[in-house]
Amino acid sequence: METQDQSEILGRQRSLRQFAVSQLVLAVGATCCYLGLWVTTGIWHAGVLVVVCLLYTIGAVVVYLLAGRGYLGAPIALNCVLLVAATFANAVLAPGLLPLLVLLPILTLAIALPFVSGRAMVALSAAVVIETGLLGVIGMYTRWFEPLPTNALQLLIAIVTPTAASMIVILLLQYGSRLRASMAATHAANSELRALRDGLERQVSERTAALQEALVEVEARSAEQARLLAENVQQRDTLRELSVPILPLPSRALVMPLIGALDTQRIAQAQTRALEEIVQTRAKHLILDITGVPVVDTQVAQGLVQIVQAARLLGATVVLAGIRPEVAQSLVGLGVSLGEVVTRATLEDGVAYTLERR
Repeated sequence: METQDQSEILGRQRSLRQFAVSQLVLAVGATCCYLGLWVTTGIWHAGVLVVVCLLYTIGAVVVYLLAGRGYLGAPIALNCVLLVAATFANAVLAPGLLPLLVLLPILTLAIALPFVSGRAMVALSAAVVIETGLLGVIGMYTRWFEPLPTNALQLLIAIVTPTAASMIVILLLQYGSRLRASMAATHAANSELRALRDGLERQVSERTAALQEALVEVEARSAEQARLLAENVQQRDTLRELSVPILPLPSRALVMPLIGALDTQRIAQAQTRALEEIVQTRAKHLILDITGVPVVDTQVAQGLVQIVQAARLLGATVVLAGIRPEVAQSLVGLGVSLGEVVTRATLEDGVAYTLERR
C-alpha cells in the first residue's frame, strides 16, 4: 500500500513538471511575440506584456523546480496564481485575445483537479466561474489602452492558439494516462480479489471435505464403539452366567457350583440366578456346591443363608455341599449358625440326598 501511494505521488509530480514545461514554452513564446511587437510598433503596453510574460516564465521555472523537489501544494497554488494574474493582465492590456483568455481559468481548474477535492474544489470552481465572468466584462466593456494592431493580434492568436491547444492536449494525455493506470490498478485489485476468492473457496472446499472425512471417521468409530460396547455387555452377561452356573439334574434338582472368592455382588447374582431357575424349572432341590470357594467368612455365610431362605419360600430345599474341614472350622470360629440348612461334605453326597428325597 505504501509503495502504491509513493508511486501515485511520483506520478503526480511528473505530471506537474510536464505541465510546467508546457507553460514555460508558452511563456517564452508569448514573451518573444510581445517583445517583437513592442520593438516593431513601439506600443508601450506591449512592453508591459513582455514583463508579465517574463514573470510568468520565472514562475513556471519555480513550479518546475518545486515539483522536482517533491512538493505538490505550493507548485499548484503558485501555478494557479500565475495563470490568474497573466489572464487578467492580458485581458486588460490585450482584450482582443479574450476568446483565448477564457480558456486559461478552465486550465487552472483542470490543473488543480487531481490535487484538490471536496470543498476546496467547489470553491475553486466558483472562483473560475467568477473569473471568467470578469474576463468577459473586462474584454467587452473596458478600453483603457490603445488596441494592438490587427496584424500583430492575428499573429498572437496564431501563435497562442496552438500553444494553448497543446497544453490542453497535454492535460488530456495526463488524465488518460492516469485513468489507464487507475483502471490497471483496479483490474489488478480485482484479479487479486478473484484469486483470494478462489483460494478461499478452495480452502473451504478442502476443509469441508476434511470435515466430512472426519465426520465419517467419527461415525465409524462411534459404530465400532457401539459394537464393542454391545459385545462387552454380552460378554459381561456371559461371564455373569458363567460365574454362577446352574446345572439341572433329572430329579428336579439344580446344582450351582460356586468357584472362587465370593463378594456381595457375586452372592447377589447367585441368589438372583438360583431363584429364577427354581421358578422356571419348578425345581424341588438346589445344591450349592462351595467346594471351589477358598474362604467363607461371615458375609459369605449370611449370603448363603439368605439364598436358602429365599429358595425355601419358593418351595425348594437347599443343600449346602462341599464343606471342607477348614471351612467348617472357619464357620465355627466365626460363630455362624446355619440353622436348618442341609449340609453335605461332597457334591456326590448332596446329589444322593436329593435322589433320596424325590
